Amino acid sequence: MTKLKQVVLFTSQSGIDIGNSLSNLNAISGQRAEVVRAEGERIGDKIRVLPISKDLLDYITSRYQKSVEVIRDSRNDIAFVSVHCCFRTRSAFHSSIEQLVNLLLQSKIRVRGIVTLIDDFYSTYFRIREYYRTRSIREGMNPLDILYWRNIDLMMAHMLANQLQVGHYVVSVNHPLSLLKRLTFDRHTTVYAGHPITDIRRLGEEQRQRMIRRVNEEQILPLSTRPELVTFIPDTIDEAPILGLPQPNPPESEPPRTLEEHKRRIWPKSWLDSDPPIAAQVPDDIAARYYDELLTNISRNGDMYREAAYGQISDRDYRLVNQSTNFVFSLFREIPSSAGVEAELTQTKRYPDKSIYFFNPDSIQSVGGGVRPNWATQFTGENSSMDELIRILPLGSDQPLLNV
Repeated sequence: MTKLKQVVLFTSQSGIDIGNSLSNLNAISGQRAEVVRAEGERIGDKIRVLPISKDLLDYITSRYQKSVEVIRDSRNDIAFVSVHCCFRTRSAFHSSIEQLVNLLLQSKIRVRGIVTLIDDFYSTYFRIREYYRTRSIREGMNPLDILYWRNIDLMMAHMLANQLQVGHYVVSVNHPLSLLKRLTFDRHTTVYAGHPITDIRRLGEEQRQRMIRRVNEEQILPLSTRPELVTFIPDTIDEAPILGLPQPNPPESEPPRTLEEHKRRIWPKSWLDSDPPIAAQVPDDIAARYYDELLTNISRNGDMYREAAYGQISDRDYRLVNQSTNFVFSLFREIPSSAGVEAELTQTKRYPDKSIYFFNPDSIQSVGGGVRPNWATQFTGENSSMDELIRILPLGSDQPLLNV
């Protein structure tokens, strides 16, 4: 009997090149999948220069048909499909994604899950600007559109997943590539690594750097390197510094004036020191080429950027809670409370099937005494040792996206 073909759809906006990421994912997974770009190569070039029309939509549909044929005729029973849920044309957005889904279903190809890959809006902007420069494309790009575009793509992918009754995951490309392998192929345990972020940024320079190192070394690295865990790290999207957030916080209440200053302010991604990211970081020379023009745009439209960024932070927090089954929140003596962690914890407690754990390296015990926050209660487990805490997690409780 012929095995049913199964696919995972990977959605994103332009400027990330997830096709290359999926080829790398396939390489570390033993070349078990067919890697398919649903719209073919460089669809953005055609979308950018043509008006929305029946001819354009028919062209996209024809590309979908060819991609479905590739999947159907492949010797592999699995396919990784990169696709855009929506396209941007001169600040207008449109979609043909339902055509691809219909073609897959008609061919009895089962969609097993949808993963939306995202990146910091400024990194996406740098990549698009460099692409335009190297191909002598004179069209401009409004960086603010990238923020809106990302959220539209994410929202449409979530709606599509609900219609197909499959899981939808929002994953920053600044996570390790190995996370995608575990999510797609291996039994695993999903974990959200919650910790104070804004509160740590408001500390003095020396204490701030010490606390960042503590979070990275004591919480994130142990959780992200365990092969049984799929750990979602909130710091993998870090857009607050370039917008001069949090405010007020002199002397860092304005956007960093240089790329070097910006790099000092963003959360260091030490979890990528020994594990390659899903998508390559933007090289410094490319980022430096467009940093000043981006900063000028932000300074002219600061309130609009901040409103969009804060709204999307709340939206991502909700989605990360929704896609995780276990939550490991860190308690530190230097941060007696955290409004951000409290909000995440409150959201988590609304789901009876979620498990809450506290990593308590400082052994903070007194509740209500000004040391341990009042909300650090009603939990599944707690330990001062991360290794011991991981041992009590329900390892292997989540099924992979693919049935292999």
